Amino acid sequence: MKLHFLPPYCRDDNRIERVWEDLHANVARNRRCRTLEELMAQVKHYLKTRYARKRHCYPMAMAI
Repeated sequence: MKLHFLPPYCRDDNRIERVWEDLHANVARNRRCRTLEELMAQVKHYLKTRYARKRHCYPMAMAI
């Protein structure tokens, strides 16, 4: 076993940070949603679509 020590916060080595950045760029940054419910619906749709396209190689952590 070989240990790889990372700094307390290392954005480049944390895969979920790339998902959040992509989500923010494609959904949250647009400011078209008038309600929080509308924003959450778009976020859920984005994550389902991303998961269906297998754009990542780790299991989905949240149930949508």
